Amino acid sequence: MAHTPNTLICLQFNLQHSRPATYNLTQLVTELKTDIALLQEPNLFNNKPTGFPSKHRLFFPGKGKCRSAILVLNRIIDALLIHQLSDEDTTVLEIKHGKTSVIVASLYFDIKRNIEIDLFKLTKIIQFAKGRGLIIGVYTNARSRLWYDTITNIRGRILEEFIIGNKLFIMNEDIPT
Repeated sequence: MAHTPNTLICLQFNLQHSRPATYNLTQLVTELKTDIALLQEPNLFNNKPTGFPSKHRLFFPGKGKCRSAILVLNRIIDALLIHQLSDEDTTVLEIKHGKTSVIVASLYFDIKRNIEIDLFKLTKIIQFAKGRGLIIGVYTNARSRLWYDTITNIRGRILEEFIIGNKLFIMNEDIPT
């Protein structure tokens, strides 16, 4: 992956609260020259994400048990946490990279919660981002052939309709998730 002045390399990871996964992530993002990592279920200590090198900037809402975070690795990116849209399962940043302003969101959809509640939060993020770029990394606990799963469940169908209705694009690259 080559960096150009207008390119951002963003990756998404569900770390499943694993210390070894966190360690492997820090190695991988360095090798891939990643600018931003959208994280779900980070490894926690005292309800705060842990295990990331201090040279990287880690953003998370800081309230309750954290299940989403965003790691900004590129030092020339300005980043600001949008508190009014962030909670324990949602981290939203406004980033500025050169002349570009983009909203970046990392979300975790709890399988025990009605997906409509999470989609309402996502709708608010989409509205906030109107007129700017938007990058979303989300672990939905939903299954769909649209993102290369082998089946589609009810949560997946609801999410498919949301994605189509909001003209969103899936950037998953042939990897079943």
